[in-house]
Amino acid sequence: MPVDLKFICHEIDGTLRLTSFLPRHLFGAEDDRNVESLFFAVGFRIAHIIRMDHQEPFEDVITREEKVRTWWSLYMIDRWSSAGLNASKQLSDDIIVPHPMEQTTFYAISDANTLADRTDQRAGLWAHMVRLARLFGRFQDLHQQHADGQLQNSGIESYTARLSGDLRDFFGNLPPDLHVNEESLSSYASIGLGRDLVALHLGLHHYSTLLHFPYLDLDLTGSPNQPAYAAECKRNAAECKRNAAELSELLILANRINGCKPVYFTLAHMTVISSSALLHELLFGEQTLLENTRRHPNANFEVLVALQQLWPSARMMAGIILQWCQISLT
Repeated sequence: MPVDLKFICHEIDGTLRLTSFLPRHLFGAEDDRNVESLFFAVGFRIAHIIRMDHQEPFEDVITREEKVRTWWSLYMIDRWSSAGLNASKQLSDDIIVPHPMEQTTFYAISDANTLADRTDQRAGLWAHMVRLARLFGRFQDLHQQHADGQLQNSGIESYTARLSGDLRDFFGNLPPDLHVNEESLSSYASIGLGRDLVALHLGLHHYSTLLHFPYLDLDLTGSPNQPAYAAECKRNAAECKRNAAELSELLILANRINGCKPVYFTLAHMTVISSSALLHELLFGEQTLLENTRRHPNANFEVLVALQQLWPSARMMAGIILQWCQISLT
């Protein structure tokens, strides 16, 4: 009997996030990246087969929005997983899919048959996360070209400068209520979105830290033959360490406000990268600034200790940070 594969995939559309995302977290928690990536691949393939990026005229607004959110969830997973596995990205930037609607608007839908007018809608947290994930994909491309030797120093510098400017523009274009402070976090936490706002800014600081991380190389910042290049490298290194410190400060603030504490596994990776840049400052930075710098790796370590209660593989990361701290602080 012939199998209607498209019908089967439509039947499991509603459980795609469960069958793809949940096993991903389970195997990711055990640091089994290869099996984790297989579940991602299944999710990507199903999304293509059922044409999740297309909206059908017979679909109600809730179904459409669920498809949009699932698609962009897969997109963001694709950007993260491809970077971790050094694999090609599976979902193209050229595919046109509407951004997720503002969260409170989605929550307020009472009639599934309501037609959603997206033209006047305010961009919500998810929409900004999608835009940030697009930028991260370009960071991956830069680092890959750098690692493959396809770019010289001047090309890397100009590429980094453009992406750094894009990050500044992204932050500058955020509406005031999406900037992080105690008031905005408390406000978003009151409607169940505190962790989402924290996640947006954790991503912003993490991506900037990654973008500028190669400039921590002291051989670059100390180049005597190219003073202008060396000065630019120092500025990029400072930007790396500034964002690493701000990520740590954000975690300190988020842990203090109910409904804002992040607990997802990727945070372990973020804190390790942040701590790497901060420990570089402890080892090679100005002595007068070290006392304030020390509290950030300590705060990151506390986050990792808490995460390992939920994610077993975070224990290994906490061990690495502990060893680094012991070496740096003695």
